[in-house]
Amino acid sequence: MIKPFEEVYKLDSITMNLTNNCNLRCIYCFEQNKSVKKDMMDVETAIDIIDKAYSTHYVNPKFKNKFTINFFGGEPFLNWETMKAVVTHCKEKEYDVSFGVTTNLTILTDEMIQYIEDYDIFLLISIDGTKKVHDKNRCNSYDKVLENINKLKDKGIARYIEARMTILPEDAYQMFESTKSIIDMGIDNVCPMAVTDVEWSDSSLQDYEREFSKLIDYYIETVNTEGYNRNISIKNINDTIINIMAPEVSDEMLCAIFNNRWCALDTNGDIYPCHQLPTSDSETKKKNYIGNIYTGVEEDMILKTPKKVTYYKDECDTCNAKGSCKGGCPQENFRLNHREDEPSKAYCDLHKIIAKVVLNKQKEIMNSSNLRSRQLVLLKENLKIKDYIDLVFNETNLRDTLTTSTRLIKIKEMINNLGEEKILPTFKDYFEQKLVILASVIVTENKMRQSESLGIEI
Repeated sequence: MIKPFEEVYKLDSITMNLTNNCNLRCIYCFEQNKSVKKDMMDVETAIDIIDKAYSTHYVNPKFKNKFTINFFGGEPFLNWETMKAVVTHCKEKEYDVSFGVTTNLTILTDEMIQYIEDYDIFLLISIDGTKKVHDKNRCNSYDKVLENINKLKDKGIARYIEARMTILPEDAYQMFESTKSIIDMGIDNVCPMAVTDVEWSDSSLQDYEREFSKLIDYYIETVNTEGYNRNISIKNINDTIINIMAPEVSDEMLCAIFNNRWCALDTNGDIYPCHQLPTSDSETKKKNYIGNIYTGVEEDMILKTPKKVTYYKDECDTCNAKGSCKGGCPQENFRLNHREDEPSKAYCDLHKIIAKVVLNKQKEIMNSSNLRSRQLVLLKENLKIKDYIDLVFNETNLRDTLTTSTRLIKIKEMINNLGEEKILPTFKDYFEQKLVILASVIVTENKMRQSESLGIEI
């Protein structure tokens, strides 16, 4: 059934595909189906998208979350006039918005830098490490990217940068050097991501494991250096530790694809469930087309509840990487295997390596003397609550309602003292589940005692 866009979505964020054009042709880019015509989103369409999307903004009363706009492409800075118009429009309308741009950072003017500073625009930049590796993969653009990084640093706004470092199998032997070179540039947030839609040889996987182990050791040494005041975050280290140490009832949502809280919009206002789709081949686009902001949305394509990961292999149940792999990228899975829940062999192999290395080093990381990662500090606080809850269930006679009530009150106090906004999503369900069990035990035991005192059999 076709319904108006505003009736179907309750959005946290959107991704706006400002253009399918790019000034580079990187060798591993998934956008290999760019049309000959280089489409640009016009200002009028962009403003209509923002107004319609923001009118559906879902604000969680617990977190009062900002609405997030992600500018994507192609290279979104090629359509600067439209991007600038959106940012200015949101300011004039007093929308509570945060902005992000996925960019190759080869196009940066003084005006753009000023907007980045004035409006706190976060940049996910593509840089593959050393000059040798980056220029091989990304059209000899290293010098220009480094020049623009230095401009942002000189302006004092390097904190808005996260580096996404793509790793090909043949470059895995240089992963540590490449990651460290980015950190040495003054970038604190690095996301080294291996390409998983190609085959990895045994030797390349061995290179990856060796280099990832070196990276972990470097991370531990760094966070234990007295007086070191940078908040270094290496995404697949932090995220893996959090997911591996999370409770068994951890979040297993399969991405936000086809969710009513997020969508991607093409240059003409067409709506898709994934940011990769606007530049996909025509058959894939047709299959995943949800609607248009002007003509309406096919409501039946939107999921009523988040799609859960379906682990299709028997070995998944005992795999150490299960908590962190999340079943892979649904769009990549479908492109490779024609099913959303079947990741590539490379994806499985690489995540097993990451989990293995992190598990061997997690105690050293979590007990570091100068741990500055906000994520990992929060993880330690969440683990304190979890450890106390586990102690209550293992050592307390739950039928002793006085003791159980006291324990229940203490758990609630610990959660309140930390603050609900600081409860990690992977722990939230576990805490709620255990609180419900304790409350139910207390109610049941009290009813039993009242019945016994009245001589009533239950």
